[in-house]
Amino acid sequence: MTIKTLEHTSKDVTVDDDRLLRCPEVEALRGFKRGRIYQECREGLLPAPIKNGKRSLAWVLSEIRAVNRARIAGHTDDQIRALVSSLLEQRTAGGDK
Repeated sequence: MTIKTLEHTSKDVTVDDDRLLRCPEVEALRGFKRGRIYQECREGLLPAPIKNGKRSLAWVLSEIRAVNRARIAGHTDDQIRALVSSLLEQRTAGGDK
């Protein structure tokens, strides 16, 4: 299985931010395997996937990117949990800011 790289120009980023990712793409972006991805979701360190069909789950690219940026910035686990909570609130509010 080949995983596409996520290279974007600045104008593509806003268009692709709402793209849904399957687990192999999230693994590539986070640098962890499936088990760790789901563990981070349970611990509130990564937004939970959304139901994308009868037997399909997917993650929102912009949410994964936000967590990655926070990790790179050196945020603590508690700060990441607050971010994830905020992202999930925005998701349920329809993404309105």
